Amino acid sequence: MREQLIPLVLAAFACLPLASPADQDAQARFESSLRNAKSLSNVEVHWRDTLWIKELDLKAVNLQDFSRTMHYSFIAAGPKFRATCKLISGTSTNITQLTEAAFDGKSYAEYSSNGSMVTSGRKEPGSNSETPHNPIIAPFMFLTKLSDDCRKCVLRFTDLTSEGFANGVTLARGQKADGLLEFQMSGLPLGKQPTTWTIAMDEDGGSFTPRTIKFIAPGSKYEVVHRFLEYTNLGAYQFPSRVEWTMCSYPPTSPPTVLSTGTVTLVSAHIPDQIADSVFKLDENAAAVVWDSDQRKLTRTAPELVKVKTATRTARIVLLVVMFMTVVALIAVAKRFVSRKG
Repeated sequence: MREQLIPLVLAAFACLPLASPADQDAQARFESSLRNAKSLSNVEVHWRDTLWIKELDLKAVNLQDFSRTMHYSFIAAGPKFRATCKLISGTSTNITQLTEAAFDGKSYAEYSSNGSMVTSGRKEPGSNSETPHNPIIAPFMFLTKLSDDCRKCVLRFTDLTSEGFANGVTLARGQKADGLLEFQMSGLPLGKQPTTWTIAMDEDGGSFTPRTIKFIAPGSKYEVVHRFLEYTNLGAYQFPSRVEWTMCSYPPTSPPTVLSTGTVTLVSAHIPDQIADSVFKLDENAAAVVWDSDQRKLTRTAPELVKVKTATRTARIVLLVVMFMTVVALIAVAKRFVSRKG
């Protein structure tokens, strides 16, 4: 009986799915590219980001289509970073002209050209100065923490280079088609439903360089296809110098219902020898209003707001006096009425 079971067991093991050489190679390329990213202690990247929004109800602002072009920059040294977003052009006039965010390893600050600043003793997960379409992190965008629990989360280059990042991440088993290797990765819940990432890359190559990454968020009713073009490099680390993406409604329609499209074009990227610590600090003197999120209070108030507060306080006092006098008058009238009736 034992002799009969041995062939059956061996046959069962022979039927188990094994990782193909291509799968093993993709995992090795993934880990190699992460090591190459971690080897970059300093980076400075500049790019332009253009967005077009269509198929949305923009009648309220008298716009049939909306577009804007921003100039982004990201400078990092170890865990420290500074992110800047400047408006180049836009079809709307109420777009913020400049936003910045910086983390010096201990404190974090965000500034907006409307004169406001927010400070914090902890690094925030994202800001208006940043974008999920930063080309230097594009190959690894499926590792973002964006979810229902963290709507502000963006993947930063400082995340890629941090200790332990992506440890234990194993790429799913891939499928070959037309010289490409395609595999899916589960994403975090968004819109109270699981999300999915589909990555397609050349079968051959030494680095992790996807051609396309598709993100599907059924709970939020959209999907985004990112196309990575013209790979470049900083040291041994490779990333696309151009990204084209299209967001469509989900479930898919025929033809697709396009919600928005965008292009990201690298302007420059280099490895600075040194970056001054002052780069990672924002000047509070540039802000008229500063909100300390740790203490949950304003630490600087604009003179205009002081005037408004003073006027509001005065109006409140006047209102209270009027109400008090009204109550006194009503009591006096009531007493007189009672005495006459008595």
